[in-house]
Parts: sequence; structure tokens; C-alpha cells
Amino acid sequence: KCIDSIANKQSQYVQQEINLQPQQPSSSTSTRFLLICHVFFIEFTSDADRHSIPTALHASDLILKELQSNGVLINKFALVGWSGEKLKLGVNNKEDYATLVGSNKWPTKINGIDIVVVKPKYVPDSFALVVRYVPRELEENFVSNEIQRTIASADRIKRIHYSYQRRTDGYRFAVKDYSEYNAVLQLGRIAIGHSRLPITKFYPGNRLRYCTKCWCIGHLRNKCNSENKCRICLENVRADTPHMCKHELNCAQCDGNHHSLDNQCQVIKEYKDQLKEDVEDAIQKGLLQRLSLQEKSPMFELHDQDFPPLTTSDNHSNKRWNIAQLRTTVESNFLRSSDTEKAFESINNNLAKLIDSNKRLENKVDLLSTSMKNVTLDTQLHQAVLADFINIMKDFIQYFIPATLTSGKSERRSLVPVANEYYSRFHFASSRLINAFQLNHQVQLIPTSHNNNIVRTDQQSSSIYNSTQSAKDEAMHRLKTWNFSTKDQKLVLSLLDEWYSGRTLITVLEEWEKVGIAFLRNQKEYIKILCYNVEGWGTRAVEAIDLVYEVQASVFIFTEVGELWNTCRLPYFNTFYQNGTNKNGGVCIAVGKHLKETRIEVNIPNTVIIDITGLPEPVRIIGIYWPTSQQRDLDEIQPFVIEGTIISGDFNATMKEWYSPIADRRGAS
Repeated sequence: KCIDSIANKQSQYVQQEINLQPQQPSSSTSTRFLLICHVFFIEFTSDADRHSIPTALHASDLILKELQSNGVLINKFALVGWSGEKLKLGVNNKEDYATLVGSNKWPTKINGIDIVVVKPKYVPDSFALVVRYVPRELEENFVSNEIQRTIASADRIKRIHYSYQRRTDGYRFAVKDYSEYNAVLQLGRIAIGHSRLPITKFYPGNRLRYCTKCWCIGHLRNKCNSENKCRICLENVRADTPHMCKHELNCAQCDGNHHSLDNQCQVIKEYKDQLKEDVEDAIQKGLLQRLSLQEKSPMFELHDQDFPPLTTSDNHSNKRWNIAQLRTTVESNFLRSSDTEKAFESINNNLAKLIDSNKRLENKVDLLSTSMKNVTLDTQLHQAVLADFINIMKDFIQYFIPATLTSGKSERRSLVPVANEYYSRFHFASSRLINAFQLNHQVQLIPTSHNNNIVRTDQQSSSIYNSTQSAKDEAMHRLKTWNFSTKDQKLVLSLLDEWYSGRTLITVLEEWEKVGIAFLRNQKEYIKILCYNVEGWGTRAVEAIDLVYEVQASVFIFTEVGELWNTCRLPYFNTFYQNGTNKNGGVCIAVGKHLKETRIEVNIPNTVIIDITGLPEPVRIIGIYWPTSQQRDLDEIQPFVIEGTIISGDFNATMKEWYSPIADRRGAS
């Protein structure tokens, strides 16, 4: 395809930033620049004499001099011409455009003729930025608010709709302030929620060449012979007759039920692919060249330490040079090794925490498994004993009771041995239940009999004794293999004897509690509590979690957490939240899972009450956030204040007892 068709396709695309170099028959080629201009229009009053209006070049010089005299310093206009009866002026760099858009010092007259300056209504795409890799679970309103909190002049924030499936989203927006535009690009990242996401320039794609008269691609409106058609239903539209659209989508390319320029149209897809191939081919051949907007290079500033003077030394002494070079290498290796050691130390700490967590989980699973086994054994035992009781009661009702009712006094005496026999059977079943229940709750595994109605015999008791003895022998063998001292082996053996000799678990625990009971009564345990004002959990969650690992407290009170308190949870902590009087308020209390906690339900905003048990003395913690805008009476928490209560929070008050220079009204109350 010839270069003219390629240039024709790109004639409407001003912001593609390209140069058009048509091929010339001679060896020397002349270059035509397709300028990237931001255009301003100058309108003259309708009663002005057209002969007195200066030429375009003369008018642009007068406007430029007037702007410079008013302190508006810009380069010369890169585009000067007429658009109908309007004067068209353009600049080709962002700084001049931002200066002219924000200036109110434009001249109001030229050669005594009143003029009106028409500025662009929209910010051009050259001021557009893109935030990339935004999580899809975040709502558009939340992302827009986060962007505007960082960039005040951000406008037209929209989510980018990609033609393929992505796990993250991108958001495009324009920045009106040129200083903010440069500052954001220099940072390279922007905080949204608890993530720092990259931000880049927006690069628009190739624009289609289509007709706004018949909505077909490949030509423009001025070369179309068709009648005006509705963009939606493609029915003819006449100027003298109002059009009633049926709102039935119809494509001018393929007659499909979608818009004529929709990306899902197969004809549009093929046209875009062909256009992209033509542009890339022209760039490779040198017929088209990409351009970037002309940016003003920063002024060079020389600082004192940028180029320090060289010290005077003997340049011919290779020995000194080699020694200095060796010292630098050693220092660099030392720095690298220290960084590596820090990385390995961090990995080891994380692995230690993970192993400790797994051990605690395994212990809980073992306890649960043991408890389930005991319940299973108890259920089987109760079923067997209940079956015995039912059989005894059946025989008692069927044979003994009728005999006592029908026999006389002399015959009733003969029934006494029968009654004793029934009593012995009842007593035997009861003893069996008690003894078997005690045996089920021993630590060793007692084999379950397939026939639950069989009474434990001396042979089973002997097997239980043998299994107990073998368990002791196995434990002592392990201790010897692991090189435990003789003193430790004797201590473990005494513990095993006490464990297996105890009739029940309660008796063993009571025996062990007698040892060191005086020390346990005098033992003190300290609990560390931290109160911290987060000022928005959504943006400072990572900072708060780092503080948790650094302080290593058992209880954390976070105030002013906001509505996004649940976006990032603390591991190994149970969190309790109470909302506030506005979206930025709220209190959270995080209690370590190694403590037993109970929440006291209250309907007081910005207030959480937690009871911690399992300590030598019970502790009640009340977390409060009192914003300056909230009117509240602290007497409402008085019923919840008991002995051992700790009240902490952010009261937004000053008191001399809190080392403040003065006490305000809230602190004095």
C-alpha cells in the first residue's frame, strides 16, 4: 500500500505524535511535520470591520507581545491560521498550554477591535495518566476518591475497558495542573487503599477514520454521498422532520446488533489490526516517525559536591592504587554480606513464627482428636451398659414382679435369693460402668471390644498393664537415645508412674498441683497494651501491622480506623470493631489468640468493651475514640467500669496530668 493511504488514515489523529515523511523521487527528501498543537480560538465581534482586522501573523504577534508585557512568558505560537472567521493559535508544548489555559491576562482588544478568547473545553490526552494494576475488588468511587485525595486537579477518572480478560484494572484520568502532572510522574507510584500502584503516561491508540454521516469506516463526512443516518438505528434523518429513534442497535459495517464503531464488530477489529500493521510497517521503513511533545529541559544546576576535586597523589604509584582498589572491593563485599545476613535473618524469623504457629495448630488438633476418641468410647460404653440394664429390667418385670403379686407370704420368702441375684446383676452393671469410664479416660489407647456386652476380664486388665509397661520402656529408650541426663530420666519416669497409676485424670492433676503451688500464687504476669490512632485503616494498614510486629503487645487499641477496617486483618489476633458517628471514625480492639476474651455488647458509638480472662486477675479493657465533632457524656460508660478496668483511647483533649502545657475544656471536664 502506498504512503498516501497511510497518511490519509492518520490525518484525523493529531495526538499519535508522529512525523510524516512522504517519499520523494530525488535523493534529498523534504520533511513535513504533523505538529501536535493545543489550539486556542480568537473570536472578533460581529460589528467589526473585516478590512480593519489584521492578518493572522500580525494578530498573533500582537497577542504574544501583550501576554509577555503582562508577565505571561511563553514561546512563539507554533500554529497560526484561520478557521472560518475565527483566528486559530496553537502551542506545541505542555508548559505553554498550561500557562495559557490558567492565565486571565489575555488581551481583550486588537487594534481597537474587541476580541473573545475561546479556551479548550477539555484537557488534552497529553495530560492524561494511567494508574495500573488496581485490584478488581475495589469500587470505582473508592478509587476515584483515593486519586483525588492525592492529585487535587485530577479530572475525568474512568476505568479502562480492555478487550481481553485481566485480573486487575487500569484507570485513566487527566491532570489540569502541570506542576502536579510532573510531580506525580516523578514519584512513579500512587497510594490506593493499602497498595502503592505504578502510574504512567497515557498513550492513545490509532484512531479510526469514519464518516459521521453514514457511520461507515474508510472515508470522511465531506466525501460521503449518503444521507444523514441515525447513529443507533441507521435510519435516514432529515432536517425538516424530527427523528424518532427505535433504539434498536444496528451496525453499518456488518449489520449486527451493536453500535457501528463497537470493538466487538469483526470488521472494526480487522480494520484496526490492518491499520496497526500499516503504521508499524511505515515506522520501520522510516516513512513515519514517532514524536514526543516538546518539553522544556530543566536548567542545569552545579552543586559543590557534584564534582569534588581529585586529591593530589602519585599517579605512577601502582602500589597505592592497588591497595585503594582492594579496600573498596572488601568494603563492597562486606556491605553485600551484611545485606545477605539481614535477609537470611528475616527469613529465619518468619520461618520460626510459621513453625510456632504450626505447632500450636497441631496441639489443638491432637486435643480435639483425643476428645473425640473419649466421646466415642464413652458412647460405646453407655450403649453396652444400657443394653445390660434393659435385659435385667426385662427379666425383673417378666418373672419377679408377677411372682411376688401371685404368691403368698410363705412363697415370697423363697423369692429373696432371686431378688439378691437381681441386685447383684444391677450392682455389677453399675461397677462396670464406673470402672470402664475411668479406663477410657487414660492416656494409653484401650482397644475397643467388638462385642460391647462382654465384661472386662483379668486377661484384658493384664494386657492393659503390659501396654502401660511397654509405653514406659519405650519412653525411657527414647530418652537414652537422645542423650538425656540420668536426673532427667528419673524425673520423666516418676511423672509416667504418677500418670499411669492415677485412677482418673482429675486425681493426677490434683497431685501435680500440690507441687510448687506457693510459687504459682506469687507469680506475676504482665500484659502489654498499645493504643494507636491509625487515621484511616485503608491507607495505613501496612504501617499499623508493622507496628504490631515491632511492639509485640498482647492487646492493641486502634482508633479512627474508618469504614475499611476489615480490608486487611491482623494474623494471630481476634479483632472487635465498633463503628463511629462518621465514616472516618470507629474503634478496633485486637486481642492475641493466646488470651481468652469476651466482648461486652454496648450500643455506644466509638466504644468497644472487652473482658480478658485466664489471667491471675480478670482485666476489662475499654477502647474509646472521641472525635472533636461528637457530643458525648462519659457517664454512659460508668456502669461498665469495674475493678481491674483499663480505659484507653483518643479523647482529643489536653490535660496537665498528661504532660500538656494547658488543659482545654474537654480535658478539664
